[in-house]
Amino acid sequence: MFIGAINSLLPLIQEGKLRVIATPGFHQRMAAIGVDVLGTTPAAYAKTIGDDYAKWGKVAAAAGIKPD
Repeated sequence: MFIGAINSLLPLIQEGKLRVIATPGFHQRMAAIGVDVLGTTPAAYAKTIGDDYAKWGKVAAAAGIKPD
């Protein structure tokens, strides 16, 4: 029941997030503090995270970096 309620709210949260991202100045404010804004869908965000994980995992492995 709880998961169903959360899943029904996700589209509303996504819609609200996209409205905020579309406001004037949002990208400038985020850039000023060093944040790259990805105003995409949850699936596109998950792909970005997966791609970054694969990319930086290779860099860490090549440098001999291992998790503690």
